[in-house]
Amino acid sequence: MKIKATFDSRDLTRAFVRFAEHSKRSTADLMKSEGRALIKDVVDFTPPGKKRAGGVARVRADIRSALVNSRSPGAQDAATAHRSVRNARTGRVKAPAQKIPVRNLAGYIREKVKMVGFLKAGWAAAARKLGARLPAWASQSAPGTVELDTQWPAMRVSADNNVTFASDIKNLDRRINSALKRRLRSLTRRLEYFTQRDARRASFK
Repeated sequence: MKIKATFDSRDLTRAFVRFAEHSKRSTADLMKSEGRALIKDVVDFTPPGKKRAGGVARVRADIRSALVNSRSPGAQDAATAHRSVRNARTGRVKAPAQKIPVRNLAGYIREKVKMVGFLKAGWAAAARKLGARLPAWASQSAPGTVELDTQWPAMRVSADNNVTFASDIKNLDRRINSALKRRLRSLTRRLEYFTQRDARRASFK
């Protein structure tokens, strides 16, 4: 399942159109610029957030809540044991009543930590198309698509994050909506500035 971020909500589009009327830049240039700002906001709001450290800490804590390192001959393979207690859709662990003894837990955690940022990387296609940069730690190859139409009146920026578990991340839709609202607030503030500036200029004529 995919998660979509689309620069075509009615409030946002209306604000953009009004803003474009006051700008000397072309509509196509403005659309790409605002789309770039939007995808930056979306990436910021996508887990684990702006800093990798928080995601790393959660991965380690999640795994250690279910597994414990052991040198016992009967210790399980860490990956196999992790899959047995891990939700295949969300990736989260349901901690068992008793931790499972596994081999080489530290090495397994190191490998899983490398995946921190994979969900953000699902926006990479949009970021490249719009000229935005993802954090270096979110540069994995992840599935995603983008549609960009800068011609009036069919202006549209639509980005899809096709990471398998994206739609299972709690509140991710709400986070994307927060990014859209941030863009709307930014456009509204700049529109107010232009409106006040034009009013001042008109008063001197």
